Amino acid sequence: MTDSDDATRLPSGAWLPPNVSSALNISAVAAIRTLRENHGVGLYEAKQIVDAYLERHPAHPLALRQTQSATQSPASARKTFEQYRDSLLATSPEPGDPIPLEALPNRIRPPAYYVVVRRANAADEHPFPRVLRACLDSVVNQDCVELVDEEYGPTVWDTVGMTVKLIGPITGHEVSGLMEQLERICSPTTSWRVVRGRTAEELAIGPKDLKVEYFLREHARESHLWPTVSCVRLTHHPSGLVARATSHRQKLINYEEAIYILDSLLKDSGHAIAD
Repeated sequence: MTDSDDATRLPSGAWLPPNVSSALNISAVAAIRTLRENHGVGLYEAKQIVDAYLERHPAHPLALRQTQSATQSPASARKTFEQYRDSLLATSPEPGDPIPLEALPNRIRPPAYYVVVRRANAADEHPFPRVLRACLDSVVNQDCVELVDEEYGPTVWDTVGMTVKLIGPITGHEVSGLMEQLERICSPTTSWRVVRGRTAEELAIGPKDLKVEYFLREHARESHLWPTVSCVRLTHHPSGLVARATSHRQKLINYEEAIYILDSLLKDSGHAIAD
């Protein structure tokens, strides 16, 4: 039987080829993709075929899930969402194992500099919007500024720390100008550092001195998205330095970003890095 014969017989929904049936056990999207790639069916026709098959086979697990989802009231769905999110918020940070440098995904843009700012006194004026503006003004292309972490206090409006990545090329004159602006912006109780970023070849931090924690970003309750525990906090035991990354959706990429931040802070502080 040819693919064209398949495409002629499939729309009835009475049967599916074995490879499409296996894909449907994963998801409807996988089944539609298999129909398109292996049986020469268009997107609209493939969706019709899958829908017809599920309609004629109501006992299929995917059909049952769709039925349950359709009959669930909006209030019930919202309650399920809130229960799931609250259960994540109630959990402590999840410990993790250090990842070898050679296993990092190489998915972040290499940093030229990191700007790390932390506010010690909540009563002080909020400096972070002006710090971010100073970082944007210090580079020619604003796409070269990336906010990689924001740490919140008791409320979502109470930022206590932030880390900004500057992506090169950036001249020494531009860095000096940025530091002069930060000196004027930040109060005496707000600490700030501008540290040179490390390249992949320069990374030397070893896993044995690291404590790894994965956590849900502060005040995820205000988010309308389903939260995931993808934020990363790395603690370097010998120095006590801590680096966080929260901006990426995948924990492995956040881990890679945090490694770059921590290695840059260690080098700037003059700490010896153990392999």
